Amino acid sequence: MATQYIKLIFVFIIPRQNILQCGPPTAAAFAQNQKIRQGIEEFSEGKMTNKTTFRLTLLFTILTSLFSFIAYAWDGDQIDNDEKVVFFPSYGYFNSSNSKWVIMIQGHIYEPSASSVKRRAIMSGFETFTGSTVQDEDEFWRRIRPLVSDDEGGEKVQIKLGGKTYTMPESSAGGRITGKLTLADSEAQQLMDSAGWITYTATSENNRIFTGKIQLIQANGISIISDIDDTIKTTEVYKGRKAMLINTFNRPLEAAPGMSAFYRNLNKSDTRFHYLSGSPWQLFPVLEEFLGVNSFPSGSFNMKEFRANPSSPEFWDFIASGSTQELKKDVIKDIMTSYPNRQFILIGDSGEHDPEIYGWAADTYPNQVKEIYIRNVTQEVFGNQRMTDSFGTFVNKVRLIDMNDGSIDQP
Repeated sequence: MATQYIKLIFVFIIPRQNILQCGPPTAAAFAQNQKIRQGIEEFSEGKMTNKTTFRLTLLFTILTSLFSFIAYAWDGDQIDNDEKVVFFPSYGYFNSSNSKWVIMIQGHIYEPSASSVKRRAIMSGFETFTGSTVQDEDEFWRRIRPLVSDDEGGEKVQIKLGGKTYTMPESSAGGRITGKLTLADSEAQQLMDSAGWITYTATSENNRIFTGKIQLIQANGISIISDIDDTIKTTEVYKGRKAMLINTFNRPLEAAPGMSAFYRNLNKSDTRFHYLSGSPWQLFPVLEEFLGVNSFPSGSFNMKEFRANPSSPEFWDFIASGSTQELKKDVIKDIMTSYPNRQFILIGDSGEHDPEIYGWAADTYPNQVKEIYIRNVTQEVFGNQRMTDSFGTFVNKVRLIDMNDGSIDQP
């Protein structure tokens, strides 16, 4: 569009034979520039001819429109009326070298799918893949919709935090928003609540407000890194992909027995929580609601980025697949290196790779890992090959949680 505006300027202001000239200025082009200058001088002296008046008036009108268009096109902070932004709870840490907080911004921008045809096709694909009939169509669609919507890549979302405006880097192809900001300690103290949370907002063209939050975590204290599926929520990943999909999209979400009470007991004044899951980011709204309904402590979230074609025959298989070992290791590394003086409790389950990942963490950060809790969904016992290989000499830090009643066993 901007190119068309520019061409219009040349069409009406510069003689047609000079429109597409390239290279060094020609004598004719120089003469034309002189004419334009002369017109501007005539305008300032009140001596314009009708022809000059027309050309200059048209030039000013087109340039005004062009600059307005460019300002709109470059205004990357605008969230379109048909787009939606979900911000994920994140964390901040204090950098003592410059007395500033480093805070992480995370989110997802997408255009929700409203196609009834797509809705029916998705439900049909789910039923075919799992052999399970959709029980509640509206609830099923609420959970799956963000996964089959149009991710908005290349968007620069603008947020407002503490009276200041920040523009985030361009969103990824999958609509993922990530950014890192610094905040002066004096400003942070004014913004945070008693638990260290501060909020920020983004506003759409039609004045919808999207809110995010960040928890500023002190250098000392206890931090809990927790898995979600089959650790605090019954998902039955260990039974296979079909069971996992049915529990995620087609059944009421159920808290694992005894885990909510266990977490509330762990939640002291200096305790902070980080939820780490291999589920796609698009499931965050459902999981956040699950935490609230079941009275789990709030905390930061880290999940995997997901982008797939819902019309592909492999769509459902792709949702339920994919190793998250490296993702979890990277997140654990980021968190532990951000808080070298905090003690960590790691909580997961035996259904996938949490024992191996947490064993790696204990070996890599032996002075920071205080305890490891594994919800035992695969009947592991202390001394078997897996427990020995995973934890080695750190097995004394490990506790096994009974999957049925939440009782705890130790070596």
